[in-house]
Amino acid sequence: MFQMLQFPYTVLKNFLSLFGLYRESAPLTALELGPWALVTGATDRIRKEYAEQLAATGVNIVLVSRTPSKLGQLATELNSKYGVQSPNNCCGFQRRGGNLPENSAGD
Repeated sequence: MFQMLQFPYTVLKNFLSLFGLYRESAPLTALELGPWALVTGATDRIRKEYAEQLAATGVNIVLVSRTPSKLGQLATELNSKYGVQSPNNCCGFQRRGGNLPENSAGD
């Protein structure tokens, strides 16, 4: 089965690479990603690892989370370990009942 799919895959890969729509799994550089990234929920699980991986490439990260203590700790860790800027923002986007206050629209 695999051998039957290998030829069409190779043809498709080569066709897409002609137009710059396919590239091998080379790591992205900071220049390709841009100078800043936004990571929400950055203090837990996979999003924390995502923030670390971005920082390892030299991208500055805006961290957003609802837990100020974890957020400050992660920002300090990323700054010291990778030398990137990571201002932290603590906020919750959800209110009890699921509604935002009326005067918050557009603020």
